[in-house]
Amino acid sequence: MQFIQLIISGSAQDCIYGLIALGFVLIYKATETVSFAQGELMMLGAFCALALLTVLVAGAIWIYFRYSVLAGLEGATRLATLSLLLTLVISFLFAAVSAWAVAMISITPISGMTLTTLIVAAVVLAALFLFAL
Repeated sequence: MQFIQLIISGSAQDCIYGLIALGFVLIYKATETVSFAQGELMMLGAFCALALLTVLVAGAIWIYFRYSVLAGLEGATRLATLSLLLTLVISFLFAAVSAWAVAMISITPISGMTLTTLIVAAVVLAALFLFAL
């Protein structure tokens, strides 16, 4: 079963590589120059698909929230509704600040390191992970 799954996923990935190569060939045949602008267009398509997926997921979450949480507040006072809204806003802000803090603490120090330092750090972390289990 795993072999069939590997065959299908490998074929799908090969089809994507084939389409990318076909795009390079078509651009070269049409302009007689090698152009790597195709990657930018592929990234634009990927970001558009990500934005669409984000909107769909946010819509699904809103529908769930509307018909589960807010349905229970139909007879509630304005103070209860306002407190729920304030709690949600504060929790979203806390999550955003926490994500920003983690990025600043973990990613910013790494960006100034050399490649050798990064490789040594990755090997040490992998060794700690493997031998700690």
